Amino acid sequence: NNPDDPNTAWLFLEVPNDTAEVMIDAKKMPHKGKVRKYVTPPLDPDLVYNYDVKVTWTDKGVKNEYSVNIEFKAGDEIYHVVPN
Repeated sequence: NNPDDPNTAWLFLEVPNDTAEVMIDAKKMPHKGKVRKYVTPPLDPDLVYNYDVKVTWTDKGVKNEYSVNIEFKAGDEIYHVVPN
C-alpha cells in the first residue's frame, strides 16, 4: 500500500491500552500501542467502503469487547476512539 496514494483511506484507532487486540473484518492486526494506524489498499473513489472492527482488552482482570462498523471512502482520514 502506498500511503501517499489519494485513493487510499487512513484509519486511526485509539484503543484502551497498548495490548488491546484489534480485528478488522475478522483478521487479527499485529500492531501494538494506544493509537493504531491502518491504510487501505487503493479504493475506487466512487464507492463507499466499510470495515467491521472488533477490539478486545483486559482491564483489572475483566475482559472487555467493543465492535463497530466504520464507513469510509477514498481520501478519508478517520480517527475513532474506543470507549473504555
